[in-house]
Order: sequence, then structure tokens, then C-alpha cells
Amino acid sequence: MGKKQTVYGNCWIAYFDILGFKKLISKYKGHIDCFARGIYDEILEEIKKRSERVSEALNKNVNYAWFSDSFLFFTEDDTYASYSSIDIVLWEYFQKMMFKGYSLRGALAVGEFYANKDRHTYIGPALIEAYSYAEKQKWIGLVLTPEAGKKLSEPGYVINKINYSEYEVPIKSEKIKKEKLFARNIRSLEKYIIRMQNTAKVEEEYEKKLKVIYENTLEFIKHLKSQGIE
Repeated sequence: MGKKQTVYGNCWIAYFDILGFKKLISKYKGHIDCFARGIYDEILEEIKKRSERVSEALNKNVNYAWFSDSFLFFTEDDTYASYSSIDIVLWEYFQKMMFKGYSLRGALAVGEFYANKDRHTYIGPALIEAYSYAEKQKWIGLVLTPEAGKKLSEPGYVINKINYSEYEVPIKSEKIKKEKLFARNIRSLEKYIIRMQNTAKVEEEYEKKLKVIYENTLEFIKHLKSQGIE
């Protein structure tokens, strides 16, 4: 989890989950230990390698935790330096997972948060916001929550408009009001997304569930292209 056993205060915190994790697990029914020692260990190793390597290079600590298909990254404060560090770690991790064929959706929030490694305790309004905004997305992507966007608009902070573009993010339920959020530019991952889409087309649930996820994601990339964003 990093140098501090306990983190408390206003922090940057990101929540990710892996799309299709339930189906992936089902393939190992009766042999879940093989999944845990193989694929899952590989996923966890990417978290550790990326966060530790990048954090060390930036001389800034980015912590991580996980449970099943839920993965957390968080800093020890809400400074702009910490934001810069976690943003790089998240993008490194997101890319690497996509390269390996795992599609993610996530959200980066900021605010009050408490973490204790020894007690495996992770709670706080910022975590709830990150979780809520990650879970309701209907695509592959990473967004800044409203609080994160507001924080980065304060003096001394800035949103990199090359890395993030304001966009009406597709959501699961029509009952939930759509919002314009800052979404991470994933144009460079287009070929990997198309590759995963082509692989997913043979699955029974593609037309019912997966098709719209990929179409929403590629529509965002189309929007980025129209804006001249590389």
C-alpha cells in the first residue's frame, strides 16, 4: 500500500473495474485456484509494477488496493503534484491492461478518504463518488468525477485538455441524468478496442449487452478525431 499504513484526509482516489470479469471467472469454474494463481496474479502484478515504478520515478507515493474485480489507486493528499502522479499511474495501468485484452471503466475523484492497510479498511465520500461514476458508465473509459473536475479548476491546478476532453458520457440507465464529464483521451487505444470488439462478436451476449459498449467507446474516439485530438 506504500509507505504509510494509514492514509486520512483529502486525497485523489480512482476506482476501476474490469468489464466481463464475471464471464472470465465462469470459464474457471471448479478451478478458480488456477485463475487466482495465473490471470489474477498477472493483473495484480501490473498494478504493483506500474504504480511503484512510476511513483518512484516521480518521487511521489501512489497507493493501491483491490478486491475481486475492483481496483483502487489513491494518494496521500490532494495536491496538484499528487494528481499528476496518480494520473500518470492510471494511464499507464489502463493502457497496459488494454494491451493485454482487459477492458476497464474507471473514475478519478478527490475528497475525504480513509485507508488502513492492516485493517483492510477503505471508506469515504471520495471513494463513493469514484465508485458511483465508474459503475454507471456504459463504455470503456476513464473519467474525472465532478468534484475532481472542480478541484482541477482551482488556482494552481489545471486540466490537460490534450489528455482529457469534456464529453457527455454514456450511462447505463435512462433514468439517470446524463452529465458532461472530462473523459480520458483513449484515441491511441482504438486498434485494441476494435480488436476486442471483433473477439467479443462471437459471444452470445454481444448484441444484447456488449455491442453498445464498444459502439459508445468508438463514438467517443470519433469525436476526439473530429476535434483534432491525437
